[in-house]
Amino acid sequence: MEQRLHSRVLANPQIKAQFRLGGQTFSELPLANLGTDGCCLRIPARSIGTLEESTRLEDLELLHEDLPRAAFGARVAWVGRRVDPDGGALETGIQFLEAPVDFTWELVHFIHTQMPARSPDLDALDGLP
Repeated sequence: MEQRLHSRVLANPQIKAQFRLGGQTFSELPLANLGTDGCCLRIPARSIGTLEESTRLEDLELLHEDLPRAAFGARVAWVGRRVDPDGGALETGIQFLEAPVDFTWELVHFIHTQMPARSPDLDALDGLP
């Protein structure tokens, strides 16, 4: 059951994220999905021990040539809901906090122009007349 307040779209594989936590920098983390209020990051399982629900992240940045550079606070919404096939990464939900208004507007534009939403239910209808 969907528990988000805002919708998400599948992330472009070239979008990465980075953040700081307790003096450690986590970088080049791929996104599973992206929304205007947060994202789902794929974080190496060996690093997940430092993260738990409500952990505050510092200087979160989304890295992509078509997105503005901005560092802002975020928090962990949930940790490790799914494991990738090789078990190397866990998906972790991130809620954006304190994102600059200009960044948020550019993110909205990016999502609506570069990453059109697709629903698995709509994909099933592709073959119908």
